[in-house]
Amino acid sequence: MTWRCASHVALVLALAAVAACGDDDDGDDVIAIDAAAGTFDAPAGAPDGGTQGAGQFCNTLPEGGPYCMAGLDCCNATLTCREPDDCGGAPGFLPCTTTGDCPTSKLCCDVDGTRFCTKQSACDAYGGTEVP
Repeated sequence: MTWRCASHVALVLALAAVAACGDDDDGDDVIAIDAAAGTFDAPAGAPDGGTQGAGQFCNTLPEGGPYCMAGLDCCNATLTCREPDDCGGAPGFLPCTTTGDCPTSKLCCDVDGTRFCTKQSACDAYGGTEVP
């Protein structure tokens, strides 16, 4: 196969891939925003949530994504999926200086300079470190 023929084949494959990306609009583009301050729910069409786990990137734009898995909220300030009370501004958000500031079964977790009380497993998932 000559280079010219190979370039035509590549162009045809690229155009076929683009043509296959049609509009998947099902008309369910409504977003229900009823989460705590600083968080956004997944779109109404995704009852089981999205694909992003704890500590992963998420998007709060109506036409955006990716969205957080069920049980997690997309924190508006950090654009990461977290437990609902681990988003700044949420009613259950507990800032801390040390683990001694946190209730039993929680620790003080530092994630990129933000310290808050959460579970050990959540802190690990966020890539945070415990503040003794």
